[in-house]
Amino acid sequence: MFCGHPPALAADPAFQPLESISSAIRHYLESNSRRPDAEYRIEIPPLDSRLQLALCSTPLEVFPTQGSRDLGNMSLGVRCSGERPWLIYHRAYVGVIQEVAVLTTAVRAGTVLSALDVVSEPRDIAQLNGQFLSPQQVIGKPVKKGLPAKTVLVPEMLTTLRLVKRGDQVTIRNNSAGLEISMAGIALMDGEKGQRIRVRNVQSGRVIQATVSAEGTVDINP
Repeated sequence: MFCGHPPALAADPAFQPLESISSAIRHYLESNSRRPDAEYRIEIPPLDSRLQLALCSTPLEVFPTQGSRDLGNMSLGVRCSGERPWLIYHRAYVGVIQEVAVLTTAVRAGTVLSALDVVSEPRDIAQLNGQFLSPQQVIGKPVKKGLPAKTVLVPEMLTTLRLVKRGDQVTIRNNSAGLEISMAGIALMDGEKGQRIRVRNVQSGRVIQATVSAEGTVDINP
């Protein structure tokens, strides 16, 4: 957090108090928070103590500069539209603290993550460039490469677990009217859980669409 200010000087009634500019910026950032339940981290560095702006006769207007982001480092404009108008720009930082998936231990490439491998820890997602996952999103997925403990997991580190591979013999289950009928099939494409794939019925030779439900098993009516 930015803290500490230059020694306070006696306020000159002809000039805009610098604290009022910082307060206007903070109020703008807090009012425009898009995650009402999130914990925000707002940092506004002190303004130059030599700055002397005419006392504004109207409320200050704060606005983001073109291309400014919602999180992280940003530039904001502060405008006075009163009798003696002025405009300045100042910087600020906005972070959001959110629970993300973090490795509890080092893992090797191909490791399928379990609940023992990850923990939920608070992180500033503005510093993660929006790349983060919850523990629920990573459990059951393999990692692409070896990773050290305390790594914050991001989508590009993970791959999908193929429960069915092209050419595999699979069990086709047809659940209809309370009855389950099973038959042999051949997978014509790879598939992960919940994915629709093409399967050839060994007995009839027909190619059908089925949903991968488990390793080596697909359902016609999941």
